[in-house]
Amino acid sequence: MWEAESGDSARAIQIAATVLRTVSNREGKMYLALAFARAGNIAQARKMADALDQDAPLNTLVQNYSLPTIRAAMKLNANDPAGAIAALLPSLKYELSFNLSFNGLYPAYIRGLAYLQLGEGRLAVAEFQKLVDHRGLVASDVIGGASILTDGQGAKNAGRRRLRARVV
Repeated sequence: MWEAESGDSARAIQIAATVLRTVSNREGKMYLALAFARAGNIAQARKMADALDQDAPLNTLVQNYSLPTIRAAMKLNANDPAGAIAALLPSLKYELSFNLSFNGLYPAYIRGLAYLQLGEGRLAVAEFQKLVDHRGLVASDVIGGASILTDGQGAKNAGRRRLRARVV
């Protein structure tokens, strides 16, 4: 995921494809589907998301948190930020959840990126602020550092001079 979020899509896809051969658990597959979606391999991400959807049709976190986040990342990659925001609606009440696949605030991060694509800096800052406010959930995840950078971009887009949060 680090490679995908830092812009090295080719390397991210290469690593994810290698790991895919050995991953058998649902959580690992969800993480890889998100990595493929963020890196731009939409066909593989969609294939994996569809398989996960069929595998766990009654799993609350899969259906309302993980799959919406993966699908939103695919829409973001397809330059459909409004579609990404809509896809994330089911995840709102689960954003602070603890799960085994990927960070509990990934939906907020993806939503913030979508707002940036729409030129809605104020709304993007509000989403990235969630990551700053809940550092314990974010821990050392790549989206923690990325949210600080994109928070600054959102503040700039919103015409603000300072970040709302002081990063310590």
